[in-house]
Amino acid sequence: MSRKDKETLEEIAHKISELRQLESMTQQELAKRMGTSQSVISRIESGKQNLSIDYIHKIAAALGRKLSLSFIKKKD
Repeated sequence: MSRKDKETLEEIAHKISELRQLESMTQQELAKRMGTSQSVISRIESGKQNLSIDYIHKIAAALGRKLSLSFIKKKD
């Protein structure tokens, strides 16, 4: 995995954790909504679990959200 890919995965992981906490939801509660284990959620939030787009959609739905994508112009 490239450095840039790892940074992006860590950014996604941080956002998932932030949204979960905003919803006052534990990792266990999120896992239950998704039909997975708390340890999987922990790996996701630590950036140690590679994620497919489908799985990110599933996480978003469990958090009551919709996935949105932005391409932001780089500053030179």
